[in-house]
Amino acid sequence: MSDAPVFAVVGHPNEGKSSVVSTLTEDDHVPISAVPGETSRCVSYAIEVDGETLVRFVDTPGFEMPLQTLRWMQQHIGTADNLAEAFIQVHHGDARFNDDCELLRPVAEQAGIIYVVDGSRPLRPNDEAEMEILRLTGRPRMAVINAKTEDLSHIPEWKAAFAKTFNVSLQFNAHHATFKERIALLSALRHIEQEWGEPLQRVVEALEDDWQARLEACAQALLHLLEKTLTLSVSGISAGHDPRERACSRDRLIDDFQAQLNQLEQDFRRDIKGRFLHNLFYADLASETLAAQDLFSEETWQVLGLTQKQLSLAFATLGATAGLALDG
Repeated sequence: MSDAPVFAVVGHPNEGKSSVVSTLTEDDHVPISAVPGETSRCVSYAIEVDGETLVRFVDTPGFEMPLQTLRWMQQHIGTADNLAEAFIQVHHGDARFNDDCELLRPVAEQAGIIYVVDGSRPLRPNDEAEMEILRLTGRPRMAVINAKTEDLSHIPEWKAAFAKTFNVSLQFNAHHATFKERIALLSALRHIEQEWGEPLQRVVEALEDDWQARLEACAQALLHLLEKTLTLSVSGISAGHDPRERACSRDRLIDDFQAQLNQLEQDFRRDIKGRFLHNLFYADLASETLAAQDLFSEETWQVLGLTQKQLSLAFATLGATAGLALDG
């Protein structure tokens, strides 16, 4: 799609702009930092399906001089068709306005606006200045409340302010948003500019189809994992009838069996993470898996639903049920 809609994600520093971009595009390579001002240049990220770019979101620096920027714009209303572009031309090279010029650049190039605020804090004069700046640009705009804490007492205040300035506003927690909430935000963008309705509807439909395809692929991957684990077997031959030697051979088989189970599980997780575009994933879940436990311990067999009586039977028939065989 050559004319894919473009949205500049703007706001005050450290309000969650990069997190919103990362969640919307499913791109965890978007730099996210708790340090204000880490984003210094505009960077575009796209939603792509089957290699086609459907929509772009531009991660921007935060406002640094909103009161001064607003004052200049108010003094020059009517002097230019594109007030954002005029501001950039005048203040380009002025270090005080580097971030403000940079974040207004995609807006001057006719991008739509997604204004992100931390709804867990109160409204401030700087916020009102930022909202007025965005109104004066004349670009279609939506406000997103990205509450960073559990305090929601300021939400009504934010919503009342947004009602005066924005076409649409909604709450969206970038760190916990579900697929349904992501689709809701993208659907809401259709209503801020009529000409974007059709292409954004296509985005929503393509993502829903893609999501369904991922779920079906994951179901197939899970079935494949079950087939492999349920049919997994290892075998070996012990040297003689010495109980100690047989015990050592048995332990080696157990280690081999557990290692192969673990590898199957790790391959499955890697496949699932890849399907859902999670390139960065640091959670250590290995300790929660059966492969990380002693498969022959009473605790593990109880996890599998076996009683003490069944446990004895399981040990007696271990070669069939666990895929282990030891020949003397």
